[in-house]
Amino acid sequence: MISIIMPTFNSEKYLDKTIQSILNQDNTDWELLICDSSSTDDTLRIIDKYKKNDKRIKIVSDNDIGVSDALNKGFPRSNGTILTWMNSDDIYFDTTVLSEVKKNLLYNDGSYLVGDFHNIDEKNNIIRSFISNIPSKKIDKFFNYNQIFTGSLFFKKKCFDDFGKFNLKYKFAFEYQILVFLLKNYKGLHINKFLSCFRIRPNQLSSNKIELKNELENILKNENLKFLNSKFLRLIDYYKHGSLLRFIKYFIINSLRIDKF
Repeated sequence: MISIIMPTFNSEKYLDKTIQSILNQDNTDWELLICDSSSTDDTLRIIDKYKKNDKRIKIVSDNDIGVSDALNKGFPRSNGTILTWMNSDDIYFDTTVLSEVKKNLLYNDGSYLVGDFHNIDEKNNIIRSFISNIPSKKIDKFFNYNQIFTGSLFFKKKCFDDFGKFNLKYKFAFEYQILVFLLKNYKGLHINKFLSCFRIRPNQLSSNKIELKNELENILKNENLKFLNSKFLRLIDYYKHGSLLRFIKYFIINSLRIDKF
């Protein structure tokens, strides 16, 4: 089973589309555990509509104090052998995402899996496409792998059991806690497939780049790692994972798009 943790807070605008992208998956062996942060709009009504008709959808918390807190409450309550989390305004790219993840992660030598992702706007138009970049071996000195979106990240339950929990003091770069942990301690898999679409909206939390940078630096310092922004080493990793031509293709496609933000 794949367990999907979804933090919500006043998420009524896109929540229907997000849940539908999960319901449309051709792999039906999943559960959706929703952790709400005391929403005051129609979020809870929308969730209740779905969970009445599908026992795989559950609310497991309703008083979270942020995304990190929601994940700390949601993951321990999961029943799946594969875990992931999804933002309440993002969507899976197509109907085969979960089946491809399960096929690759359960039957290959890897503890986590990363796929590619799109940035989309409020009308689901693709803004940019990203080919994810992961190391060919565990990292021990340098971090050079920020081309990973958590909506396209899946990991085995043992990884989170070993990880423990998120530190609630990180408000902007909290996801890097588990990304760094995975990259340092486990072998990962990359698949040349778009798995998710990350919605870009004005004033969203991750858009505060200064605070994100400061928190990331603090996380890396605590892990005795240094940030290394080497395009050359990224290209080597793309080559090792067989995705170099794919990267070049979408680099050209992105350059032809007109950014909306």
